[in-house]
This record gives sequence, structure tokens and C-alpha cells, in this order.
Amino acid sequence: MAITITDGTTTIDLPNDLQWVDEFAWSAVEQQKDYSLTGAVIVQQGVKQKGRPITLQSNGGAWIKRSTLKALQAFYDTPDQVFELDLWGEIYAVQFERPDGLGADEVLRQADPDPDHYYTITLKLFEVATP
Repeated sequence: MAITITDGTTTIDLPNDLQWVDEFAWSAVEQQKDYSLTGAVIVQQGVKQKGRPITLQSNGGAWIKRSTLKALQAFYDTPDQVFELDLWGEIYAVQFERPDGLGADEVLRQADPDPDHYYTITLKLFEVATP
């Protein structure tokens, strides 16, 4: 299945072998524990509405072209924009983390990279509620 991100006008195809590295590192349940004056524990729990992190990484294997990276940079440089992420058939409304929501490393250093030059990436996104 494919991975795409869109702003509603432009759709960027991402490598389908990016890894969602924090998929199971988040819990929808938030818990807070306090102690009463008698020493008894008071536990409050609630369900988070949104905010799940979605960090996609190449991990050395999934490469993207410089032209795709530049399109992602344009998305990243758009403040307050909510994007639609299609991640292997599941749809998420997301925004980029700030300040480090987009990271890239050249696969092979090149003095004058062309649009087909390859990079590995890290995308740090989080799920948001849509109106």
C-alpha cells in the first residue's frame, strides 16, 4: 500500500517502506496520580482526543528524490496547515512537529545535486482534530 500526504491541492507520494517508528509508543489514555491528605492515592484517567505522534523514517532503506524533498519542504514551511496523510490505507489529519518535523540526509554527498539526487528522511507529524 502507498503512503501519500496532501494539502488538498498537491499530493506527494512517499516511499511505502518508510517505518512508523512510534506507532505503538502512544496511549490514548492519560493518567494522573495524586495523594490525598490521608495518603490515599487518587487516580484520574481520560481519553485523549488527538495528538498521536506519527514519525516516519527511512532508517537507511527508503530513499526519496531531491524534487520530492523540496515539495515536502514547501509543505513544512506552510504554517497552521492540516494535511491528509494516507498511511497504508488509513487516513490521518496531521500537522508537522515544530521545529524538527522534517529531517533529511544525503545518501551520497554530491557537490551539485540534481532533482533525482537521493535522500533519507524523517517526518515528524502528529494527528489533529478536523473541524
